Amino acid sequence: MTRGIGKDTLWLTVLLWMFVESLSDNVWGYPGQGYYIEVEIGSPPQKLNVLLDTGSANLAVAAAPLSNVEKFFQSNISKTYEATGQSVSVTYTQGTWHGMLGSDLVQVPSVHASQVRCDIALIQESEDFFTNGSKWQGIMGLGYGVLAQPRGTTTSWLTAISPSAFALQLGCSSEENSMEVHGVLEILHPPFPKPPFCATIIREWFYEVIVTGVWVDDVTVNIPCEEFNNDKSIVDSGTTNLRFPRKVFQEVVKMINNSVRSHGINISDAFWNQESVACLDTKPETIFPSLALGLARDDGQYFKVVLDPQSYLHRDLENHSQFNCHQLALEPSDTGTVLGLVFLEGLKVIFDRTSRSVCFSSSSCGGPPVLLEGPFACDNDPMNCVHRDDVASALTAISVTMGAFLSVAAIIVAYLACSRFLHPYLCPVKSQWPRRSRSRRELLPRSSDLDLTTAT
Repeated sequence: MTRGIGKDTLWLTVLLWMFVESLSDNVWGYPGQGYYIEVEIGSPPQKLNVLLDTGSANLAVAAAPLSNVEKFFQSNISKTYEATGQSVSVTYTQGTWHGMLGSDLVQVPSVHASQVRCDIALIQESEDFFTNGSKWQGIMGLGYGVLAQPRGTTTSWLTAISPSAFALQLGCSSEENSMEVHGVLEILHPPFPKPPFCATIIREWFYEVIVTGVWVDDVTVNIPCEEFNNDKSIVDSGTTNLRFPRKVFQEVVKMINNSVRSHGINISDAFWNQESVACLDTKPETIFPSLALGLARDDGQYFKVVLDPQSYLHRDLENHSQFNCHQLALEPSDTGTVLGLVFLEGLKVIFDRTSRSVCFSSSSCGGPPVLLEGPFACDNDPMNCVHRDDVASALTAISVTMGAFLSVAAIIVAYLACSRFLHPYLCPVKSQWPRRSRSRRELLPRSSDLDLTTAT
């Protein structure tokens, strides 16, 4: 009897281990080079690795022998590939590519999603996009479809499978000094457990959220919260570092530097400017402070994501493996706050499109230590932290649209009244109406006029 229970327990343990392992090894990467997943494209299927990027929406793969690319997609041997003849170019904060748009069958074997037909950009030229030794040959954008290029005509993979939500767990390392890191991409279908730490998505293009505050070792960064979101704050798995608007970055670095100096340690300016590494005689977590960011919920409250120094200091294993050397993984930004991999690693992050929220919980596969605290009451309306230019542009668009709508309505009422009660010669003839209607519609703002650049 005892042996039977032991065998059952052993098999259960093995199956559980296999399940957890299967969840933890479908995403791979290297520090500073992002995370990739294997996809199958075409018939017969061709296997390629694509970078996971929540800051864009195109599925794009190398389609020619490009620099730093081990293999590429050959559309001529796929029986299901359909060309559109349309060219497409995408520019990121770092790197750009140009290619031709087409469509084909796409399958991601390691996630619970059906094979779908979606648009694919075949990259024929690139500059500073593919990185040496990265092991990926393309990019899979997981942002909202409005970011896809060309605008309004492209169906992304995520749009094609239409999930309620997806989750990323990143930063899991098999060995302490291993260069390789891994994680998991999951496609979620309701019902699924939702953690209490959920940030509201305020605009559906990037995963744009509101940063309500920043703290260095529980000391508030004394800057108006609008500056934290100047000109936006987004969650972006395609960006390595945690990026702050320049004014915020300078204050954060100053406070971290002062904290380090309080331990009697002076580090050169080159380190704070990301021009060199800092080699220490002690573990960095003993002298560097924690760094926390507050994110707004949908109920007027906020929660904190508290990063350990291990998160924002990257160990330099490639060039200084024998020393305790680190590089600062914070940098200034001209496009707002970017919550990159530094912020995401060590967490399970659920991108819930149905409830318009990005939810955070502790990772089940390890990674750097990250604390979640709250919720806390906001002193003011979190919407006051949204950058004013964004608010003004949104209000202007609403005003123009409403004004145009009311103008059209007034013309319709006047025309009907004229036709009903006045002499026909005093009213416009019917053949003139469509021409005037079209010209008025052409004055209305269109979604394609928005500057939805993929660069962050």
